[in-house]
Amino acid sequence: RAKFDTELCQSLLALGNEKVVLGKTMSCDDFYEGQGRLDGAICDYTLEDKMKFLNKAHFEAGVLNIEMESLQFGAFTNHIGVKA
Repeated sequence: RAKFDTELCQSLLALGNEKVVLGKTMSCDDFYEGQGRLDGAICDYTLEDKMKFLNKAHFEAGVLNIEMESLQFGAFTNHIGVKA
């Protein structure tokens, strides 16, 4: 199970000088289609499909970011007892 430490995230946020937003990241298993991108080698959906997907993820689920690595990182660090 991926789990990130909210207190640690807040502490790290307080250290920076850059504009940073804490929020939900959606993890997927590929770079293109799973992220709603239209520039991958295989694309079975339209721009309208893409926008429906991204709007649902953002407005209904609160997703602010899509990427591939954080789910595995969060699960690994949680499993070994390291705050992340």
